[in-house]
Amino acid sequence: MIEAVLQKGFNDEVQDAQLTFRAALKALSEPGTYCQAASVAPLASLSGVGVALILTLCDSDSRVYLGKPFDNEQIKHNLSFHCGCQIVTDIDQADFVLITEQEINLLSSCRLGTDRDPEKGATVLLQVTSLQGGDSYCLTGPGIETEKIINPQVSAQLWELRQQLNQFPRGLDFFMFDAKAMLGIPRTTKVSMKKVGE
Repeated sequence: MIEAVLQKGFNDEVQDAQLTFRAALKALSEPGTYCQAASVAPLASLSGVGVALILTLCDSDSRVYLGKPFDNEQIKHNLSFHCGCQIVTDIDQADFVLITEQEINLLSSCRLGTDRDPEKGATVLLQVTSLQGGDSYCLTGPGIETEKIINPQVSAQLWELRQQLNQFPRGLDFFMFDAKAMLGIPRTTKVSMKKVGE
């Protein structure tokens, strides 16, 4: 069991939150763009970028589901203290779903929103080993002039499952992050299942 030790959040709560919020907006409005969050120390198994995202996006009205790597007292204690978010055990009740690639099968149980209220779909915060060095995929859609190429270290299963779940206007918005940066993939973005170069 990881001890529940309170850890410092942002160095400058207002400015760092604003910086990270602008980065998150840019990531979603310009899908596939690598964006930098404010510098925050990692929290147990959660990278500093992930900590910054949650501190910025979540508040007392937010319901957060923690995947197994993050479901420990230290993370729950710090999230409760810094942003007051509600930790839920039923993934279909969550506004934000924090998982790693090893848990992508859980996406099938996430809330996808409705045709009338698509914004009620969950936002997935997906921690990966690296946003670089994996197979290359092509992004197209709103916010992308022609196309964007990304190569995070994730399996093709993620894109296949995402394609199955996203039925416009319903679907899942993604923030994918590692220890250095984040990128956004909203539900409106199309991901080519054909690897670039084939």
